[in-house]
Amino acid sequence: MNIHQLTGTVDGDVQSFSVGDKTKYAFRLAEEGGKGWHNIVIWEGDAPVPRKGDFIYLEGRIATRSYEVDGAKRYTTEHVARVMRPIGAAPAAPAATEFDD
Repeated sequence: MNIHQLTGTVDGDVQSFSVGDKTKYAFRLAEEGGKGWHNIVIWEGDAPVPRKGDFIYLEGRIATRSYEVDGAKRYTTEHVARVMRPIGAAPAAPAATEFDD
């Protein structure tokens, strides 16, 4: 089974691309806890489209595709979301702690 679940914050603006008669939305997700960045794709109608800064839960599948740039073949891995739910504000960064000497 290819099911993947992520929580994190949408980083940057969501980009949209027309592919045939559907729209593909792409963005990067900063995974909760600073574990990494993920390329996310949502196809029109599959899930609501988030906005920059939204803290969200995603469920979907991992897909790998290839494309060419200047004759060189490139590969990318994307998380294709089928479920997207906002889960409130992003967790606040821990406050700096000051210590007296």
